[in-house]
Amino acid sequence: MSKVVVLGSINMDVSIESDRMPLEGETLSGGNLLINAGGKGANQAVASARAGVHTHLIGCVGTDSFGKELRASLAQSGVDIQEVTTATSTTGMAIVLRSHGNNRIIINHGANEFVTPEFARAALSRIAQPHDIFLTQFESPAQAVESSIEFAHAHDMITVVNPSPVRSIKPSLYKSIDILCLNETECMSLFDINPTMDAPTMCALTKVLQLGMKTLVVTLGAAGCLLVSNKHQLFAPAYAVKALDSTGAGDTFVGAMSACLAKGARTEQAIAFAQAAAALSTTRVGAQVSIPTCEEVEAFQIQHKVNEPISCV
Repeated sequence: MSKVVVLGSINMDVSIESDRMPLEGETLSGGNLLINAGGKGANQAVASARAGVHTHLIGCVGTDSFGKELRASLAQSGVDIQEVTTATSTTGMAIVLRSHGNNRIIINHGANEFVTPEFARAALSRIAQPHDIFLTQFESPAQAVESSIEFAHAHDMITVVNPSPVRSIKPSLYKSIDILCLNETECMSLFDINPTMDAPTMCALTKVLQLGMKTLVVTLGAAGCLLVSNKHQLFAPAYAVKALDSTGAGDTFVGAMSACLAKGARTEQAIAFAQAAAALSTTRVGAQVSIPTCEEVEAFQIQHKVNEPISCV
């Protein structure tokens, strides 16, 4: 079995719930305050590890108490933290506003800004092997992310990129991306395509592959997700659940998908498992604390019947 290597952010999430999102200049009363481990990189690494795959995380925490707590939490979740270093800085933090299962997030990057291209490439050279899965997002510094994607591709790793928070991708980078996994908003921002199942949209998404990546996975929230490659145009319907908190659901999806790929699953099998993992995570409150284990996901799939992807052609 291959392993998963994640380059990404490590944050502490401070989360509060309210009946609605505040308007500009407005102060609202809230409740159910939570302080939990988070960060897109850390969330995705935990999702991969809980799916039963040896998972490394490359990242940086601060010298404060949050940094120590996050390292301990990652290790307890089964993530290999030998490449998680400590910088003379505060640990990254996310302020999360929750309302009726939706959220708004503001991030202070803190120690995550200390991840450099040299640091990331050195870590990869120590732990990565050909055919391992390399997973990253855009919460780490752009130069480190781009350099690592190119390094991983050049060393025959399978590269999975989650362009969140969304920012432009330099054209030359696409050829180093095997799977681009993004949501509806990111698809609109990067490609000016509103992802739906109609034929013109699927044709437009297929043309996006000409940029150089091999596969597009577009998550559609409660609707499901799309898989577009030169071989497939598939739609995977979502599971119907009562969502309590969507924080970390996208990270759960991409981490679980990457773990399945490391186990040798086909992409369509991987997204079916990832759909179940993400759906189950929304029935719990918090980011990493909501991420299910492999056994929990498999039991969920049996209980709800596996949602197999269907052809869009």
